[in-house]
Amino acid sequence: MRMSSKVRTLEELRELLDTTEGKKEVFVFIEGLREKCDNFSGYAGTSAKADKETPIDGSAIMACFDRLKPFMEKSRPGHDLGHFYRDFLQALVLIGSDPTVAGALYRSDTIAGLLGGAFHDCAVAVKPRYSDNEWECGHAEVGAWLMHELLGDLVPEYQLTLVCYAVVAHTHLLKPVLVSSPVTAEVYERQPYHTDEIYSYTPEGYVGIGPWVARFADRLDTNGASHWARHVVAMADAAELPDARDFSGGSFFEINQEAIMRLLLPEIIGGGAEGAPTTFKHMQNFVTGNFNPDSPYSKHDAEFPVMQALITAKSGETRNMLAISAVRPSEDDVAGFDSQNGWNDIAGYIKMVSVVESTDEPLVVLAKAWESLTAEQQLRLWNVLQYAQSAYEQHLNLLACYLYASGNPLVQEVWPLIETLFEELAQ
Repeated sequence: MRMSSKVRTLEELRELLDTTEGKKEVFVFIEGLREKCDNFSGYAGTSAKADKETPIDGSAIMACFDRLKPFMEKSRPGHDLGHFYRDFLQALVLIGSDPTVAGALYRSDTIAGLLGGAFHDCAVAVKPRYSDNEWECGHAEVGAWLMHELLGDLVPEYQLTLVCYAVVAHTHLLKPVLVSSPVTAEVYERQPYHTDEIYSYTPEGYVGIGPWVARFADRLDTNGASHWARHVVAMADAAELPDARDFSGGSFFEINQEAIMRLLLPEIIGGGAEGAPTTFKHMQNFVTGNFNPDSPYSKHDAEFPVMQALITAKSGETRNMLAISAVRPSEDDVAGFDSQNGWNDIAGYIKMVSVVESTDEPLVVLAKAWESLTAEQQLRLWNVLQYAQSAYEQHLNLLACYLYASGNPLVQEVWPLIETLFEELAQ
């Protein structure tokens, strides 16, 4: 563990990442991280060393949370406090309740999953999420570097290395990504991480749990009721960025005016040659992948019983939302629908999921998309969101049940933080 030193501020880090020197600093760190952890022997060896360090306890977890909260508060809509809070709770449920995670050979591996699951998007405060293809390091790489920069005096060296690896691998690249403006070479492709080679069962226990727990926590918030609110507000926010792009159904699409106007359509259309997908199409793509045995994202779900139960429930939320969107209201119901009150309800739901007030500007963009809908489309969307709010609250209740029932000592040690997060998420 490094001696306590002055932690660079958010503004200082943003300024550094605007320079070639800063970008090269991150790149060099990530190359070193790949050498240390991006293979089975390196990851297992680092885990074994981490298990000999001072164990991370609840007070250290809460100290990390306090250190990183200013970054969460300044993150962009869709990757905001609400996302951090839910991901922390979801990762903690997996750590505290899933029998496969409990079978990890190294405790430090599971701690990497918890901290990586909670803080994998910490870089969004300093690097926009939807500009990942600009230079060598995307938000995952910058996030791993940030964790190393910010937590060195709170987390022991080898444990922090595992946490950084869980953060950098959470995006789960399947193929190289060609970046547009590399700073270290004329042409650069960001390579996938070898988590499949690392994740293994040995006679002593599982190895390589950490990156998968981080991915699981993130995937749970990219499905179901919370996913709708996160996606629309993140897209509306990214519309202000030059050349912003998102990924859906196997291809990238530009976040332009067409994409924004399609966001709130209660239809399952778009994608690929059909143009930007609607939010419901985007959600359908995710839920379809959850039960595809050939999907690289979900192929290990069944090995983790609690993850399987949670993702099944979240997938059910999406399917119900899609089914409700297809129900055509009567002419009388359409005629009696109050558009402004309907929008106020939807904006309130988005704010509840986000927790922070940084959604205000994107909501102005989304209000225009709302106004472009017909009265019938508005009512159909409003009907969906009435269900979504109930489903969202039920998911939080489910997480609370798992945590109440957990016998994991770490869960009890961070109970004051758990109560605070549930209170803020329920407001």
